Amino acid sequence: MPWRCPACHIQIRHNEREERPRAGMVYRCHVCRIELVLDAATEKLTLSRPFDGGEDDSPSTSKG
Repeated sequence: MPWRCPACHIQIRHNEREERPRAGMVYRCHVCRIELVLDAATEKLTLSRPFDGGEDDSPSTSKG
């Protein structure tokens, strides 16, 4: 069963002997470069940590 990135749906590279992602293991999408972990409740790969959404990520407006 292929593991897929929730953002781009590309197959995640992993050890073919593993039937499913391991709990606590961080996987990375080679296209999006996001880090993913297994969500035990849904049995799907999800973001390993949420986006911050801090001030650096928001567009700046110039006054003047």
